[in-house]
Amino acid sequence: MLKIQNGVVKVQPPEELLLTEKKNPIIFKVYCKKGRKIERVSEERIEQGLKPISQDITYLASGKKFGTIEVHFKNIETAQVHSVKSLETEDIILIPIYKGPTSN
Repeated sequence: MLKIQNGVVKVQPPEELLLTEKKNPIIFKVYCKKGRKIERVSEERIEQGLKPISQDITYLASGKKFGTIEVHFKNIETAQVHSVKSLETEDIILIPIYKGPTSN
């Protein structure tokens, strides 16, 4: 992790750790059924939609303008399983739109 070059100490995480972090996130679009469009909704409604998979989530970030959510998972296998199915509540649908390599 630590490398010394010309008297300068550099922190370099292992390459496999960096690759794992890049493969784990899935980006979801939030489709609001009432408005019939993609839009930003409250955190409570997003958490309700993600409740079925909440035990697998390690990090969650919400976009500020467009109804997007970035979700990180514990491992790549779990991310691949969740990258191909939408999550639905009574008022929103979370549609997966991006995942590096999907399970398809």
